[in-house]
Order: sequence, then structure tokens, then C-alpha cells
Amino acid sequence: MELLDEQEFDKYIRNNYQLIFTNDSSKISQNEAGHCDFCKKDVYLKIGSRWNDTPYSKGNLPDLTTFFIQCPSCQRQSFIMTVVLARYVSEEGKYLYDYFKIYNLPTKDSQFETKDIPDKYDLLKKTVNEAKYNLQHGQFMSATIMFRRALQILAKNILGAKGRTLFKQLEWLKANENDLKVNLTELFHDNSKLIREVGNQGAHPDDDEELQEFSEEDANTVHDLFLILVNEIFVLPTKMKAMKEELTKRRKLKK
Repeated sequence: MELLDEQEFDKYIRNNYQLIFTNDSSKISQNEAGHCDFCKKDVYLKIGSRWNDTPYSKGNLPDLTTFFIQCPSCQRQSFIMTVVLARYVSEEGKYLYDYFKIYNLPTKDSQFETKDIPDKYDLLKKTVNEAKYNLQHGQFMSATIMFRRALQILAKNILGAKGRTLFKQLEWLKANENDLKVNLTELFHDNSKLIREVGNQGAHPDDDEELQEFSEEDANTVHDLFLILVNEIFVLPTKMKAMKEELTKRRKLKK
């Protein structure tokens, strides 16, 4: 497949995806005016955090930015994946950064956790469902341990990581191509490490009494970190492949 021209990609995104906001610096406000897809209200969405990912280390391809947001009205939370396109405004003598929404993933009261996991990975689906069930019923330690188990199933059974322990399997994934041939980012490795370490605290009682209990916030954070892994492994590659194939077809490029 031929590499897509930067200008063609820029034009394609601007013509086909929703511009959600424009910013004039790399700093993002903690609150941005927007529209909640769930309660259908115009609100100032609360931005909890964001992650940047550069798909290619060379060239001038745009960044992908994932926002974790919450609606102050209905309290629903989502991950919003965006493509960031820069444009120079000569009149103002500065760059503006346009954020186009590719899709958003709700994190509560949703079946997202298993909806985007292929049916053939039944063990992973069952484990994630059990983790979510424990989370919804206040079993925060059990939920955390089950998300750690889900991570190991993802690493060993699906990505083909080698090693007797989850630690060694995650280290193997840093240095070797996985069975799905998915490009694992630093965000994936960082989140996996956190899930493993927190899950280990649940499975093995800590001498520190303050670490022997798990709060709802602890379990929800592990849940959200795992959602990002599912997004990176199953959702984003499929979405990006479809985008490239559609653009290639529209522009009559050679494969």
C-alpha cells in the first residue's frame, strides 16, 4: 500500500470527522465547552486526563490524543479519541490545533468492555464480565484481581507473550512482535505495569495496612486503564485500517 500524502490525510479528516474544539497551545483547559452524547446537554465537559500517541516516529503525521472526560450533568464518563491537526494562521502569526473526534467509548453502564473483544476470545470476555460484575457490586479487591487476570489472558493467550510470570510476559512484549502484530505503545506498557502491580497487591496481602483495602476509586481506575488496553488492541487497529482503506479507495491509490 502506498503511504498517504499528508495533505490528503488532512483534507480527509477535516471533511469526514467532527471538529470538537480548537486550541492555540499544547495546554488544555480542565473544562471545555461541549455537548454530552448521553444526556444531550450543552455543558462544560470536565477533562480528567489525556494521553498522546505518535503513530510513526518519522514524518509529519498528526498525533492521536485520547481524552478522559466526564459530563458534570449526568456524570457519565468517556474516552474520546481524537486526531490533532495543526494549521498556521498568518494573520495571528501562530499555530492553531484542531481536535477531530474519531470515536468515543463510554466507561460506565455500557457493554463496551466485551463488545469490541472478538467472540473467539471467550475466556477474556468471561473474565472481564466477572471483573465488571464485582466492580458493580462493591467487590473492589476482587474486581482488581480479575482485571489483572484479564491482562494476563490478553498478554499470554492472545498476544502470545512468553514467560512463566506476568512480569516476564509483559517484558517479552516490549522486545518481541506479538501474535496480533499490533504496535504496542508506551501507554500500553505503562498501563499494563500498573494493572499488574495493583492486582498483585490484591492477590498478595501487603504488610502496609493502608494497602490491604481497595477503594471504589482504586478499582475504577484499574477498570479504566484496562479499557485503554482493549482500545489499543482491538478497537484502534480496526478503526485505522478501515480509515486507510476507505481513503485509498476514494483516492484510487494503488495497494
